Amino acid sequence: MVSKIPLLSVDADDNVQLKGNTNFKILINGKPSGLTARSPKDALRSIQASNVLKVEVITMPSAKYESEGVGGIINIITKKPANGYNGLVGIFHNNLYADGAWINLGLKQGKFGMFGYADRYITNSPATSFANSRTSTEPQPFQQIQRGASDKTGNVFFYNTEFTYEVDSLNLLTASIGYNSEDSRQSGEQNFQFFNAQGIEGTTYLLQNNSTNDFNALDWGANYQKGFKNNKDRLLTASYKYVETVFDGTVDNRFTGGNLSDMLQRNESGTREQTLQLDYFHPFKKLTVEGGLKYITRNNYSNLEASGQSQNNNFRYIQNVLGFYNSYQLKLKNWGIKAGVRVERTDVDANFIATGDFASNYTNIIPSFSFQRKFNISSITWGYTQRIERPGIGQLNPFINKNNPLNYNYGNPDLKAALSHSFEISYNRFKKANALLSLSYAFANNTIQNVVFLRPDSISVTTFNNIGKYDNFGINFNYKYPVTKKFNVSVSGNVKYLSFEGNSASTSFKHDGIQGFLGSNYSYNFKKDWRASSSLNFASPFIKVQGETSGYISHSLNLSKEMFNKKGTLGLNFKNPFLKYRNVVNEVSSPLFTQRNDNRNYTRGFLFYYIYRFGKLKESIRKSKRGVNNDDVKKESSSDGN
Repeated sequence: MVSKIPLLSVDADDNVQLKGNTNFKILINGKPSGLTARSPKDALRSIQASNVLKVEVITMPSAKYESEGVGGIINIITKKPANGYNGLVGIFHNNLYADGAWINLGLKQGKFGMFGYADRYITNSPATSFANSRTSTEPQPFQQIQRGASDKTGNVFFYNTEFTYEVDSLNLLTASIGYNSEDSRQSGEQNFQFFNAQGIEGTTYLLQNNSTNDFNALDWGANYQKGFKNNKDRLLTASYKYVETVFDGTVDNRFTGGNLSDMLQRNESGTREQTLQLDYFHPFKKLTVEGGLKYITRNNYSNLEASGQSQNNNFRYIQNVLGFYNSYQLKLKNWGIKAGVRVERTDVDANFIATGDFASNYTNIIPSFSFQRKFNISSITWGYTQRIERPGIGQLNPFINKNNPLNYNYGNPDLKAALSHSFEISYNRFKKANALLSLSYAFANNTIQNVVFLRPDSISVTTFNNIGKYDNFGINFNYKYPVTKKFNVSVSGNVKYLSFEGNSASTSFKHDGIQGFLGSNYSYNFKKDWRASSSLNFASPFIKVQGETSGYISHSLNLSKEMFNKKGTLGLNFKNPFLKYRNVVNEVSSPLFTQRNDNRNYTRGFLFYYIYRFGKLKESIRKSKRGVNNDDVKKESSSDGN
């Protein structure tokens, strides 16, 4: 679904982007979820399209949202049951990802309502191969080449249920519980070669690698919503949310040749987050007033076990955020005005076994405003907002992952929150043809970015730093047109100019460039409930702080057939039928070294799915209009099918 949604796209590795930006927040029904604690790519893979009612893309969040989530918010609204019961069961096979099944069940009887879904997959990704090389000038000139291949298997289970109870016409209770469990096993073999400045081969060795990654997430919450007799749209909502995520990974390296010792590492890291929130919503005739309080407490931790090493980088990182917001929306005949301010106080208390304790606190005043001018079949909107980017557990964790003995990965517990400024103006046209065109500009002075540097022992390190100046100029567009009643066409894309300038690991850098994306979708409804659709996407190379990632061209073809009075759907999807492999190249350059990672991924995909629906419905279920929305931590982005 992602490539069909305006302002969303994917890169060569299927990572989701919002207006070409990978820093955004995913919400499920307006609330954070343990499911979204992983990468957006993996999170969205665990959500069946048949569960989704609609997807909201918020590029200029108002003051009621947390001040974090620099790129914006993707809010996934799942389907709700009507009076009676309904559900579906489905099975699928995806040769690029997994085989599995899922079930949805909705029930509403009187004042009580429930909707739940559960998915179970067995993952078995095709083997991939890679070739990495690096040429260094210091501490001594040499070249190293690394070649290898790996395969990955695992299991995925996802469960979520929401409950509602209508006490009366003015009082509503809702609750939710979700659980996500994943495990993966990866094994591979790598060959290493080293050459001196004259090109003469020196050391060589072989690495047998086995790694495991287990992820578990639990979240539950409750909401109380109160209406008022004199105005049923006037609402007071009290909410509580608990989210716990745990990552447990091991790395087992066995070397043949050379002088490296075998290594076994294990790291357990996680976050426990609790949120209390109070919201008030009061609509008048032309003016709407909103206000609220929120308190978030996060307990991040990391524990290391490593053979032959002391546990010298265990840490605890407690972050407490107290926020208050007040916003106003004025609706006139042809004008709409929104303005608000959010005040947040952040307290950090950290304990590092190796370096000791430290504490810090800061207060941010975050304004936002927007203006909209409505015309007969179009509108123009322009606005401004500030956003905060706080580091998450993936960026803070100091655990040194030595899965690749030539390139270590770890987080940076010294990261600071970054403040960005965003401006946007957009034009919307809505009639037979829907069109969207927007211009945006964002800048920050200490944004969190992924950087690579070279250690004195010639090992490259990938970590996170607060870099210097960052600028992002962008043009986004989307156009949908129903050519006939049966044939629809849509085109979307973006063009961005990115500029990075700053210092990292005592090295100055400056890099800029232009990147773009163009996607098109076509759909046709045939007789006898057959439907066909196709997509064609093109992306230029992606600009990074120190280099680029290669672009791509992708194509897909979808066929589906409604069966048994539309109770059943049989679907087939062919992904890149004319391209068996895709080479994804990541290049990094600095004054001291150049590095190239060339990954060969299997990209010719085939998806088969079958869905069967059951149940009888009468009326829609009622749900809370307010809830917990935590969109402040940086992340590592309606139809049937998968």
